Amino acid sequence: MVALPPTVGDLTKTQVITKIAVCAGSGADVLKNTDAQVLVTGEMAHHYALRHTQLGQIVVTCFHSNSERMFLEQRLKPQLEAQLKDAGYSNALVVASSADRDPFDIIDVRDLA
Repeated sequence: MVALPPTVGDLTKTQVITKIAVCAGSGADVLKNTDAQVLVTGEMAHHYALRHTQLGQIVVTCFHSNSERMFLEQRLKPQLEAQLKDAGYSNALVVASSADRDPFDIIDVRDLA
């Protein structure tokens, strides 16, 4: 989902983006003071998104659980493995759960008829 500022203009034209801020999970508190033009996070409450769009920022949300899962696998797991290796625990195994799942499903209401 994307929340656009009222002044974003024509999306079909190229716009220069120089700074993007990213936060897995719920990023409102982490991103609240950023001057980035685009904010990417798992989720953001309605009023926070309104505030950012009024400041001229674009907010992109990609679902809370999904953004954290990607962070855990691609960022946190390698960081933990490196720290454990540096601490002398090179045989330690770091596993990101594959059983965890997003509690929400997307349902097309047109299929309910």
